[in-house]
Amino acid sequence: MDLIIRKLGLVSDRLPKSVAIALTIIGAIKVACILKTAISNAFYKKLCWPLNLSSLYGSYSRVLITEASTAIGQAWAEKFASKNFNLLLVGSNENSLTKLKVSLQLKYKVNIETLVIDLCERDASELVCSFIEEKKLEISVIVNIMKNVQIGKFRTLFNSDGKIEPGAFKEMVNENALNIIQSNIVFSTLVVRSLLPKLATRKYKSAVINCNLNIDSPYSSVYDATKDYLKTFTLRIAKETKKRVDVFSTSYKEGSEKRCVDEAMGSIGRNFEAPKGLKEIFFSH
Repeated sequence: MDLIIRKLGLVSDRLPKSVAIALTIIGAIKVACILKTAISNAFYKKLCWPLNLSSLYGSYSRVLITEASTAIGQAWAEKFASKNFNLLLVGSNENSLTKLKVSLQLKYKVNIETLVIDLCERDASELVCSFIEEKKLEISVIVNIMKNVQIGKFRTLFNSDGKIEPGAFKEMVNENALNIIQSNIVFSTLVVRSLLPKLATRKYKSAVINCNLNIDSPYSSVYDATKDYLKTFTLRIAKETKKRVDVFSTSYKEGSEKRCVDEAMGSIGRNFEAPKGLKEIFFSH
């Protein structure tokens, strides 16, 4: 090390003074950036990560997760199960829900209920709430994942390979537009409205998390419009219920599901924003 330092000193002696000063400034800026990142990460982990969600929302209370058979739904289910929460998994793919249920029950020893339903159905919110009443489930957290419904002439947003299929708004059929509005606006609004009174009067606090896919596509006009509605809805509900219910929305990109969930979990119940990994996030405080 001493030899390296001596050699660096000799090199600096041979450089013009202005160049040596410039290199020194650049080095100082680089070191400052590294220190800033290290301090920020330490601050975030210290103040956000250790939050005990079981104490906040009630140990072994139940989390309702819609579209639970999707990658983002599975990430949310895994994370809450690991925090000792029971689950109600809602989705249209029965096989995926069953596999997820068996896997998480074996791994975390929590109680899991499943409900197979398509959120595009007009009575979807009523069926979900009726199921909760019949089973006498105590819901503490709602994770509402916006349904990925195609906004063009195709019926689903993703094809068999999981890729987005293009479709212009002018090619959209009315049924498809109604399905998007039904699942992402009507269902989301009514299920929260039906469950909110009990969420706001529990012994523990509660939470509502609205999660959407961040699509960078010119063919997502209706889907993006429903996202804008849900963001506004989230903000207004957050102001109404901030003393008892933590309400926020978040978006994610394909392939970043786990990171999105990890960052959001570190921010629930906080009165400041998480790192930039969350594209849109609005808190209840």
